[in-house]
Amino acid sequence: EHLTEKFRIREKWFTEKGDIHTKVLVIGAYLQYFGKLRDKLQAKSISNREMGQEMFKFAKSLHLNKKSVDEIINLCQQLQKILNDLNPDLKIDVFDLKPPTGKQQTLLQQLIVVGFPENIAKKKEVLNHGGVDINVAKKRPEYECLFSNQTVYLQGESNVNNPKFVCYKEIEQVMIRLKDEEGEEKMVPKNFLKECTRIDTPHWIFNL
Repeated sequence: EHLTEKFRIREKWFTEKGDIHTKVLVIGAYLQYFGKLRDKLQAKSISNREMGQEMFKFAKSLHLNKKSVDEIINLCQQLQKILNDLNPDLKIDVFDLKPPTGKQQTLLQQLIVVGFPENIAKKKEVLNHGGVDINVAKKRPEYECLFSNQTVYLQGESNVNNPKFVCYKEIEQVMIRLKDEEGEEKMVPKNFLKECTRIDTPHWIFNL
């Protein structure tokens, strides 16, 4: 129930380009809200305490870890100062930036693939006796890591919607309860890919 509510709230920022992209959009909304409250604070229409309370409630409504996003805010402020010190004409306000365009999101996909070339998985071909790939129709198809030949699966909450290639951050092993041929239940390990990014074309891989 908690996960269902979490996904419903984040559906506004849902994108099949990748799980990280969705988080970028959600955190971007948080930063924009921080910017609006900061302006109100500077105008003395709210207090520091009221701003803190509002930010806590907003983070909770987005299912974000308040401590983690506060660290992101501090990093953004440092980055803003560095950029504006290097070029005062920029006058960058990181809390008033627009969401990334489609082209910028594609560039982020490519940057992630370049940064994790060893973390690429391909959807497996699982042929039946008639030569038909039965893996295609599965709700959660099998993938194979290119460098280890390990069989892995996308997490249920992943946004990437079963593309042919994905780039992942890490692999998490989870114990799953399954029934064997005799109907007895067993706990078996299953490997899931975390923080997946969709690879739109294999040319990105060949160009690494």
